[in-house]
Amino acid sequence: MVLPDTQPLDIATYNYYRGSIYLGLERFEDAMAAFRKVLTQPANVLHQVHQDAYDRLTLLSLIIHGKKYELYGSGIYQYLKTKLRLQEQKRAQQGNDGMIYEPEAVED
Repeated sequence: MVLPDTQPLDIATYNYYRGSIYLGLERFEDAMAAFRKVLTQPANVLHQVHQDAYDRLTLLSLIIHGKKYELYGSGIYQYLKTKLRLQEQKRAQQGNDGMIYEPEAVED
């Protein structure tokens, strides 16, 4: 059951964290299935969670199967990379990129 105010990004984030937990428990096939759900769920906008899920899925595939995971052909990865790069450039042009970096430690 999905709550009425649930957004697609909430579901993608849930599946990403579910995959991360399975990864920590060394349930690799379950982790791969969760990361696949993130990538195959319809979405209007690509988010960092999609990129991270693809990266983890690729790494798991290399560890388990010895080959890179392909999503319906090689074009989807390039599409993800291009979209995320364009979003980063837009944030930088608008001066909004400061919040995406980890803050440095503040000394008293």
